Amino acid sequence: MRALPTYAPAFSALGLCYSSATPPDHERALKCYQKAFELDPTEADAARLLATGCANDDEWAQVRLIANRVMEGEGGLDGVAGGAAMNPKGRFAPKNGWAWKALGATEMVCAVL
Repeated sequence: MRALPTYAPAFSALGLCYSSATPPDHERALKCYQKAFELDPTEADAARLLATGCANDDEWAQVRLIANRVMEGEGGLDGVAGGAAMNPKGRFAPKNGWAWKALGATEMVCAVL
């Protein structure tokens, strides 16, 4: 990472190492996922794991922000209206369906609060 500090997949991989260590270091893992996502918003695994960590910490505003950035990268709501992300049956087929689910979860949590 010292040789190329802007390579997002390296931070994603390091986050996975911290998550799977014994004992796991979730705080460092989340920092790595955040760095990877800041460097490259298309780093989908880092975004998903970062959103999951934020949800576990009840940081729903962060989850919403992450999900929105991922959805924008897929074409946003314009993609739902019939963009290039349609499957053969004519339905919207997002690559990162978890982001849409996360956005729905933030709506439900915020409605309860």
